[in-house]
Amino acid sequence: MSAKTGRGLFFRIRVGILLTILFFVVLYAVRDFRSRNARKDWKTTLDVAVVLLRAGPVDDDAVRRPASEERSFIEGRSEESGRIGVVTAELDTSMADLLLVVTAHELMHTLGASDRYDSTRRTLIPAGLAEPDRMPLYPQRFAEIMARNRVIAPGRETVPESIDQLVVGAQTAAEIGWTPAP
Repeated sequence: MSAKTGRGLFFRIRVGILLTILFFVVLYAVRDFRSRNARKDWKTTLDVAVVLLRAGPVDDDAVRRPASEERSFIEGRSEESGRIGVVTAELDTSMADLLLVVTAHELMHTLGASDRYDSTRRTLIPAGLAEPDRMPLYPQRFAEIMARNRVIAPGRETVPESIDQLVVGAQTAAEIGWTPAP
């Protein structure tokens, strides 16, 4: 076998290996895309894992206490239609329901729901209203899960006090596949 033939054979083997790897990557991507879309078909139950991590020693408290009274916060992040949402909290036990509200909001992001508030974190009207057809419009009795707050008057909002004050609005329901798109 000549050196030129050997290099040609080696080239073909490398290309063959790379094409095989590419085939499996594309196969994985198609499977992943289909499985993400299948989550919104609601033909089977949706498995959700909630993992609680604590900083510091373990004690009897259910949540991580704030370092100071001014520093209580709950923040969440997740990729729209992604697989993972993260909620970070530093709070006292009176804010446990708010932790559930933020967790539900981030779960909806993983199912394809988009935010219903603007860059100043104000509810988008009417898309972010739980009851956009309510008469009188204000105060809203509930908060739309993707809007974060309950609108009580024009320019005035309040954080939901419990998960019982949340509803899934029509646009969010369509985005996550509960109802047909309007």
